[in-house]
Amino acid sequence: MPEAVGGPGSASPTVVPAPVWSAPASGWPASAPASGPVPAVPPGYPHPAPAAQGWTLPTPQFAAAPTAVPAQVAASPGGSVRWEQPQDPAPAPPRRGGAGLGILVGVLVACLVLGAGAVAWFGFLQPGDDPSTAADGALGGRGGTVPSPADDATDEDGAGTTDETPSTDTTPSTDTTPSTDTTPPTPPPDPEAEAVSMLDALAAQGRSTVQLDGRWVAQLASKSVGTNDPLQTTESGGHVFYGTDILAEYERLEQEVGDTAHLFVLHSTDFGRRSTDGYGRPYWITLADAGFSSREEVLAFCSRTFPTLTVEQLQNACAPRTLEPSHP
Repeated sequence: MPEAVGGPGSASPTVVPAPVWSAPASGWPASAPASGPVPAVPPGYPHPAPAAQGWTLPTPQFAAAPTAVPAQVAASPGGSVRWEQPQDPAPAPPRRGGAGLGILVGVLVACLVLGAGAVAWFGFLQPGDDPSTAADGALGGRGGTVPSPADDATDEDGAGTTDETPSTDTTPSTDTTPSTDTTPPTPPPDPEAEAVSMLDALAAQGRSTVQLDGRWVAQLASKSVGTNDPLQTTESGGHVFYGTDILAEYERLEQEVGDTAHLFVLHSTDFGRRSTDGYGRPYWITLADAGFSSREEVLAFCSRTFPTLTVEQLQNACAPRTLEPSHP
């Protein structure tokens, strides 16, 4: 048998020449024995069978058997045996997925481009527009601007019109034209200003009702905005009196003394010797009129009204005065 040289999948194996017959050794009979079976010749053997018995077919000496049995055996010219190595099946052609994917991407891009072109075309070509002017609208629109769907409207007959629709622009107006309304805004209430205004109103009322005839009265308070009185305390616990503190003091005295005397307010420039604070403002003076006829009656009234005060505090809180016309 032939010897496979290249192994599976290599070229055709090397063919070993057929064994050569040799004459029998000396001493063998020249003719075949008279009896005995004739050896059978293997199918496809290239040499003829012996003419007579007594001859034996030499056993061909082959090389080692091939590791793989060839699929076909054929006789080659010259009487040799040729073994044919089976060919490996042809590999399957590679799949061309890359080309198919590229085609698919190209189709999608083309569809997108066509769709965008159609949207642009129908956006510029409104109902009633002349197709011949569509190119001008795509470049710059009528008058060099890109038309919007609101530029053209269709009337009941279907004819194109150029009625303008209200603008929906929400950009804040930059018009700086001043408003014709000159009414000033109402400021929030100011308790201090209201208290000062109330004290001035009380002083004006007292000046219009009180006669400056020289009678005795009791002076219960004399302050302006910012007066610092170490011997008296505001409702907030301080010693500096503002308009709200002075008004609150007047209301408190009205409750304590109102049943026994008539309370009123005058400016320090309205009677007696005129006096002002460091800023030239008059003091608000709270007075009590109980029909006093002398200085002693006023002092007695002060002691009865403020019995818990010390002598110094009483002199600061209640003092005799006369209602005389104002003078320097």
